[in-house]
Amino acid sequence: VVDELELRLKAKRILETQTQYHQLSNELASFFELSPDLFCIVDENGHFLRLNPAWQQVLGFKTEELHGKPFWQLLHPDDRQISHTLLAELLKQSELTGFDNLFRTHTGNYRWFRWSAKRDIGSKQIYAVGHDITEVRQTAVELSQFNEHLESLVAKRTEDLEHANVKLYHNAVTDALTGLGNRALFLERLSRVIENCKYDTTHKFAVLFLDLDRFKFINDSLGHNVGDAFLVAVAEALRSCVQPGNIVARFGGDEFTILLEDIKDISEATEVALCIQANIRAAFEIATHVLHTTASIGVVFAGANYRTAEAVLRDADTAKYV
Repeated sequence: VVDELELRLKAKRILETQTQYHQLSNELASFFELSPDLFCIVDENGHFLRLNPAWQQVLGFKTEELHGKPFWQLLHPDDRQISHTLLAELLKQSELTGFDNLFRTHTGNYRWFRWSAKRDIGSKQIYAVGHDITEVRQTAVELSQFNEHLESLVAKRTEDLEHANVKLYHNAVTDALTGLGNRALFLERLSRVIENCKYDTTHKFAVLFLDLDRFKFINDSLGHNVGDAFLVAVAEALRSCVQPGNIVARFGGDEFTILLEDIKDISEATEVALCIQANIRAAFEIATHVLHTTASIGVVFAGANYRTAEAVLRDADTAKYV
């Protein structure tokens, strides 16, 4: 009796186990059939043994079309070599996850899939599932393109701002009439030179301060247009006497200043002053007028003995009348 009861109990357990197995098998079969992901079973050579209906729903291939064919026939040509490498790796490791490739659809287009695969050692079959990530990849590409476009816009905007700042600075330190530096630029450069002299007491510089004689008469008698053209011509005459790297500025009205940086002695400043006097005495042809003028020039040869730009200009202005 005891043996009979034990047999019946074992039979019941076996029946329950079989029922659970069939139920699980049915659930797995339903999942296999209904899943939108691509499920497939391939042999060790990569040939399809079984595919779920999603292959037809997503890629457009009937399962019987693909049965027995190698999976790489559906791959994009650029992905075939790496897929062969992954298959060899799967045969060694038995499991691979998270690798992406492009699969061809029945219409000839390609879609991106992210795969996970596991090899069953007993049956020597490979079970794989692929999730369609085409939209994700497209979104990533679009986002990358958008970021590149945004970066391009930011770079262009930055470049435009830099150009605008350069232009604003140029306008702020340039005399609009003559194109020379203006008072602001001259004071900035002179202040910088004076500051440098604090740290290098051997550094010497010179400032020339000049104004035109009889300019008011020219301006009042011939008009502002002639007066402006005359100032432009004088500016060119001054510029021709100064080496590149030094600065010629229109300080205001008919006053001009020149900064000679890093000179050895006063003779260099004197040569510039003589050049200016010679150029200024030459006749200027403005419109139908031939104009002559002279200039009063004050020169300061300086170094670490000055502390402010204003003090240098004060002494240069005074030197005009000495």
